[in-house]
Order: sequence, then C-alpha cells, then structure tokens
Amino acid sequence: APAPAPAPAAPAPLPVTSSSASFVVHVSAAGSNDNTGLTAGSKVATLGRAYEIIKAAKPSGTVDVLVYSEGTIYEGASVTWRFFNGKDITIRPAPGQADLPTFDGCGPTGCGERRRFVTVAGSSGENTNIHFRALRVQNYWEGISFSGSSTELDGWNGGNSVKDCVFEKMGNKYIEDNDGAYATVRLQNSRNNVLTGNRFYKIENTNGGKVRDPSLHAFYSAHKSSHNLIKGNVFELNTGDAVRLRDMSNFNTIEGNTFKKAGVAGYSEWYCSDREKCSKWECPSWGNVFKANRLHATYPNRATDKECISMNVWKLYVDNGNEAGCSLPDGANYTFVASDTYGDGWNGAEWSIPSLGLGPFSMPGGSTAEVSFEVPPGDTGWD
Repeated sequence: APAPAPAPAAPAPLPVTSSSASFVVHVSAAGSNDNTGLTAGSKVATLGRAYEIIKAAKPSGTVDVLVYSEGTIYEGASVTWRFFNGKDITIRPAPGQADLPTFDGCGPTGCGERRRFVTVAGSSGENTNIHFRALRVQNYWEGISFSGSSTELDGWNGGNSVKDCVFEKMGNKYIEDNDGAYATVRLQNSRNNVLTGNRFYKIENTNGGKVRDPSLHAFYSAHKSSHNLIKGNVFELNTGDAVRLRDMSNFNTIEGNTFKKAGVAGYSEWYCSDREKCSKWECPSWGNVFKANRLHATYPNRATDKECISMNVWKLYVDNGNEAGCSLPDGANYTFVASDTYGDGWNGAEWSIPSLGLGPFSMPGGSTAEVSFEVPPGDTGWD
C-alpha cells in the first residue's frame, strides 16, 4: 500500500506587533489559570481563561491574545466568545514563536467528546471583529463558528477573519463519536469575513467506520452569510464538499484555492426546500463566484474501494426545488442570458418578471442575447 500523505507543513510564522494601546493577554500550555495573564511572566493556560479575563476587564480598545508554542494547549471545554467592543480582537502567536501554537480537542486522557474549539456568538447586527491568526487546531469535532441568528435577518455578525491557520484531524473520525460534525469553519448569518491562507487536512466524518460521511464541510456558509472571501486555502482529504453554501448566502468569492481529494465538487450549494419538513423557510443562494481554483480529485469512496475520480466544479443539492416566496437579493445587478438552438431567435416568445416590472424580453434573431437589470431593494422575483 502507498505510504500515507504527510501532514502539511506549517506556514511560516507571521511578524506580530501589538499596539501599545492594546489590552494583551498571554496564553501558554506552560502557564497557569491562577495567573493574571497580563504579562509574559504570568501566562494563563487556556484560551477560555483568557476570554474570562477580557470579559471582566471590558477593554475599550483593541485586544491581543498572544499564544506561545510551549506545548499543546488542551482547552478542556469549548470556548463561547460573547465580548465585542467594535475593535479588533486578535488571537495569534506571540512574537518569536518558531512553530504554530497548537490547540488540541482531545486532552491528555484521550478523545471522545463532541467539542467545538470556539463559537463566536454575536447576533446584534454589528461587526464582531474576531480574528484568528497562524494557529494549529486539531482533534476537535468542529472548529470555529461565527454564529449569528439563523432566523432573524438583522441578527448578523461580521468583519471576522481566519488566516494562515492549520485545521487537522477534525470530525467524528478523530474523537470516537458516532455523531457526525458539519463544519470546521462555519458562518451563520455572518458577512464580510475573510478566510485566507489556511490548510484543512483530514477533515473527516465516518459512518460506522466504513463509509465516508459527506455532511462535513471544511467551510460552511449558511443562512444569509454573504460577501465573504475564501481565498488561497488548501483543502485535502475532506469527506464532504470542502466549501458548502446554503440558504441565501450570496455574493461570496471562492478564489485561488486548491482541492485535493475533497468531497465530490469544488463547492456545492443546498437549501432545505421541502416546506413540510424544513424547520425554517430557506431559499437559493445568488451571485457567488468560483474562479482560479485547482481541483485534483474526489474523496475516495471507501464503500466501494473506488479510487478518487475527477471532481465536479459545482453541485446543487435540493429536495424539490420549491422557490415560492423567495426573494432576489436587494439592489443586485443581474444578467439574463437567452439562447436559441437554431439561431433564428425566439419567434415571438417572451420572458418577463411581472413582480419586478421587468420585460417582456425577447430575441428577434440570432443564437444568444443578454439583458442586464437591477433588482430594487425590497422587491422579490418569485411572486
């Protein structure tokens, strides 16, 4: 049998500077949660304790959580972050670290607990500005969730970023749990975020230890998560499609990424369209861009022992395609592309959107024609 693929190398350490006005907390596996965390000589041991210190202090300026590569940090519990002050809050390596600081979800006694690394719980309709830089996160059920409201459009968060991180051995395959995970990095009603330069390696669910589980995605953008940038990432050995968009997650850009043995498509879209079974009304996503990406092959099918095969660029999953009641994104520009097989136009046939007052459009002759139009705020295209 061929030798297993080596783990991806860590990105080069980034230069880190902290503003003199920043509130700084120091974290290290060699620290103690009895320390203050406010100096390099008094480091705390976990990100959870650092968060408690920040929440209690309520700093009004920028915040830096400086993490040291002095052993693996075992959090012991998921971190739920609810402190936001409108300024940048950045979790990153302390200056001079030779390796990526590592957070491990298993702990010294082993794995077996469904645990997410960090949940950024902001749903007040404001930027939360939480940034993760050059960290290694491994052996977690799920990674980071930027969690706005899934039901209230105004309950969004945004302005976050994940850059130059490594996510490795994520999903239920690595925590000895039968419940499959869904996302390594999740956006839920979260906008204007940046995900760049990261490596997602061995993002895997299993079903009884035999068959791959396609429900786990390295990046999952759902419930009106729009205008996000997914650029320059490497996705390798992902059981599900590495990038999944869902439910009016519009105008996202997926650019310059590399997909190796990752699901069956470079990215896919889905929305729950069975109105009798869905817990909420969901709609298609619009205006997403997938460009300049490298697609190598699908994830191997362990049920049939098939070798990996060529990957689809895009795949749409829907139950029955019911789009009644859905709205086009406000203020968006669209291009209607008409085509005719015989090259003689539509012979009088027309197309229109009465609810928008657009049309009728036709094609007097030729094989193709285009018409561009803008959807005014508040209008729908499905009435």
